[in-house]
Amino acid sequence: MNLAVNLKEQIRHSIPAAIVVVIGAWVMIYYSIVQWETMKPVPSWDLAIFSELAKAYAHLQAPIVPVKADGYNLLGDHFHPILILLGPIWRLFPTPLSLLITQDLLLAFSAWPLTRLASRLTNQWVAGGLGLVYVLSWGMQGAVAAQFHEIAFAMPMLAYASVAFVERRWVAVTAWSVPLVLVKEDMGLTVLMIGVAVILTSVVPAWYRTCTVIQSGGGGADDLDAAAEDDAARNRRRGLRLGVGMVVGGIAAFLLSILVFLPAFNIYGVWDYGLSSQDKPAPPDALTQKVKVVVMLILTSGIIGVTSPWLLVVLPTLAWRFLGSVDFYWVWDNWHYNVTLMPIALGALLDVVARRRAHGSYVADRPVRQVEVDGRAVAEPSAQAAHDAGTADESDVEGLRRRPTAFPTWLTVPMRHRFVVATSILTAVATGVLTAPYLPLWQATDKNFDPLVAEAKQSDEAKRTETHRVAVAQEVIATIPEGATVVTDLSMLAYLVPRAEVSWAGTSGPDKEYIVITPNSINQWGTANAAAWGEQHSKQGATYSLIYNKGNYQIAKRNG
Repeated sequence: MNLAVNLKEQIRHSIPAAIVVVIGAWVMIYYSIVQWETMKPVPSWDLAIFSELAKAYAHLQAPIVPVKADGYNLLGDHFHPILILLGPIWRLFPTPLSLLITQDLLLAFSAWPLTRLASRLTNQWVAGGLGLVYVLSWGMQGAVAAQFHEIAFAMPMLAYASVAFVERRWVAVTAWSVPLVLVKEDMGLTVLMIGVAVILTSVVPAWYRTCTVIQSGGGGADDLDAAAEDDAARNRRRGLRLGVGMVVGGIAAFLLSILVFLPAFNIYGVWDYGLSSQDKPAPPDALTQKVKVVVMLILTSGIIGVTSPWLLVVLPTLAWRFLGSVDFYWVWDNWHYNVTLMPIALGALLDVVARRRAHGSYVADRPVRQVEVDGRAVAEPSAQAAHDAGTADESDVEGLRRRPTAFPTWLTVPMRHRFVVATSILTAVATGVLTAPYLPLWQATDKNFDPLVAEAKQSDEAKRTETHRVAVAQEVIATIPEGATVVTDLSMLAYLVPRAEVSWAGTSGPDKEYIVITPNSINQWGTANAAAWGEQHSKQGATYSLIYNKGNYQIAKRNG
């Protein structure tokens, strides 16, 4: 009977989570596919960089990435050994699009544990709303639009760590947090701050209060009370130990990354991303942009999230971003730098919701063990009441104490707490809804978002400019032989990676076998002739012949 009830509850909480994950994945993947197939202007060279890394790992080679520079080992750029997991993916699907879809799935899946927790804490409808706002939040959309980045692998870990934190399961928090150091060098500081949050929560009784351990408020359950107190005390001591371990381990991981591993693989023997390496004047609107990020973060946490120690976990990310001098580190509505803030913000909100709900642990002096679908509490007899009835013994008391306890019904929570929680959840949802039109994925609502589909409906072939452009670009790709060396601009980098060794014009050494000029690169390269550009930049006196010239796309081949 208990098994059937538990299974029913698991399914009930999983339904909104599954819906959220499916919707989020569908929207993200649709955007990525259209972005890829229409060859829209790319935001950076990063997709090409990570594609070359995946290609190398797929063939069991060191991640040498010519896009960065000739002979450049990407393990000297950022510390991300977890990206070795991209090797098998590329082996099965050798296209940069597979990286985009992998990221989309990782981001969407991170909504699963958080939405299920929200369902347990509130109800299915509220959880579904929060989950959708999360999976389509400003941080998520910016990451999808910016194409693949290693930080996507951190999202499920942060989501599960957030849930474990709310439930005060310190071992699980540690287990999900420690692998973060394999994602990127700065994640060591994030692990450090997770340890600080665990320590503070274990030390401060008001912060430790949790619905997963319900304490009796009346007489007649003294034994149960004492046992629960002992369990809580042990768990708090465990939190202190594990928290200190994460603080020490996080510091050690960060220092080892930037002082040992990155310089060892970097071609210049340094860590490229120290704050001093990016010293330049800040633009006039720098402070405004940073304030917008902070305000959006607070609103996303429902405002009350700022009272949770879990929100402290965002501080390392905000610190290196705000102290850096790169403009796009500071924006709230684009790029991938905000994505890790999202599970932390929602986790902080749910943490406070759980603590507020803990005020209603008991109804009529009885521990609440189950919450019906309609929100009414099903109370079980206390240990003492059961004993008086002649049905309880020592094992019954132990069972009451050890059996997982459901969250108490909201009907038992004082009205002021219900009001604060409701207002906070509405704030988070409203923030997501009202900012949606200003975010990248909103473009998908435009009927012309996919120009290839829009032009396919036109009867006049002469008007199909985008279709013609993509067709010419595909011809260019097919013209480059397998395994050739080629230099091009940002727009074609990722598309050529599956068949060639690709370099960017801005960092490449000269004398590659092929040079590709696109409409986007004519002004940047200072010439409209690919052969002339190659001869101008040759250090070996190489000559080039133009072998393709169509639609402002040119291919020059090295002679000899």
